[in-house]
Amino acid sequence: MFGQLLRRMPREQPGPETRFAVVVPLEARTAVQRVPNWLMRELRIGLYLVDLDGSVTKN
Repeated sequence: MFGQLLRRMPREQPGPETRFAVVVPLEARTAVQRVPNWLMRELRIGLYLVDLDGSVTKN
């Protein structure tokens, strides 16, 4: 999942307003959280979790 996102990021550094996001089912939270927080911040990747009822929360 992160590999796909990283491959699709622009070659040139995006502006400071640019954000990226990963949206995963709640059950996948543990796997996604293995990526260090500092890296998520540095690459400006937000994590959104989708619950079984379809509700979405920012982690």
